[in-house]
Amino acid sequence: MDTRYPDGGSKLSNVAIYFSHEYEKNLTSESEISFQNGIRLEAQALKSRFDSKEFFDFPFDQITQNNLGMAAHSLLSLKNKNGLLGTFGVSTGYRIPNVDDLAKVFDTRPQSVILPNDHIKPEYSVQTELELQKRLNYRIIFGGTIYHTVLFDALLVGPGTYLGQDSVVYQGAKSKVFTNQNASVAHVSGVTFFGKIKFFNWWQIAGQVTYTRGTTKQKEQFVPMDHIQPLTGKCGITYDKGRVTTSLDLLFNGVKPLKLYAPNGEDNAQYATINGTPAWMDLRWNLNYMFRPNIGLQLGVNNILDHRYRVFASGVNAPGRSIWFKLSLGL
Repeated sequence: MDTRYPDGGSKLSNVAIYFSHEYEKNLTSESEISFQNGIRLEAQALKSRFDSKEFFDFPFDQITQNNLGMAAHSLLSLKNKNGLLGTFGVSTGYRIPNVDDLAKVFDTRPQSVILPNDHIKPEYSVQTELELQKRLNYRIIFGGTIYHTVLFDALLVGPGTYLGQDSVVYQGAKSKVFTNQNASVAHVSGVTFFGKIKFFNWWQIAGQVTYTRGTTKQKEQFVPMDHIQPLTGKCGITYDKGRVTTSLDLLFNGVKPLKLYAPNGEDNAQYATINGTPAWMDLRWNLNYMFRPNIGLQLGVNNILDHRYRVFASGVNAPGRSIWFKLSLGL
């Protein structure tokens, strides 16, 4: 049986340096403006060796890459006397290929296999984000965030070749070859709404919901990206007083239709239904009790309603109703 990662081992080294700057100024006694800026520089070296040629006679014995990455961000925040907080940010980012991107052999679904590609390079991103938050008083907060990210040379899975052939015999079956590749451009957009209400001093209701879409350009047309969650959210009620903190939370996901799955992606579409990944919800209860400052008990029940569901892109169902506890002792 072949190994997923290079049998000769891999070595990854990196070094980074980060600079930041922050400026705040009170415009009036009840309003202020602030700027946050930062930059990060990173150098990474990766070397992977392929000693055995038993399963795949790759046209290389090792993969070696030396990459540089730079990311920067700038954030402007403005708060006024009416409890309105607005922030606008612009940032750049990068992702340098790691062992998993460069060198793995992986069968994501029947009759397909992902093979190493020593020609991929880092992906880079530019993101803009706008958030508005309103505080009615110290008890009520609500707001929303929108963002858009453009990925350049995005690392995605696409059809490839091995020794000039688009298929190989892998584990006894003819399998189509895929590799990690740099796409020309990709877009990810999302929106989040959130809110929080405190009452009776010890109680709080909070919730958040997020929706994200992602597309990438393939053969002069945009298609869905993989690893993009469906509608997701959480809401719950919490009691926090003295030694006791307890909460009842509802986690939920919307449906992910097959038409929004990435072609040739790694989101395990073969485990979805004919309509995609169904919507689901998971009701959970947690309790934290502190006997003393250094002695505490945590207790919880997950999936109280014992729903059968599967998290998007997972190959297995989530656990049914389960009870857990944890005793913590500090010195």
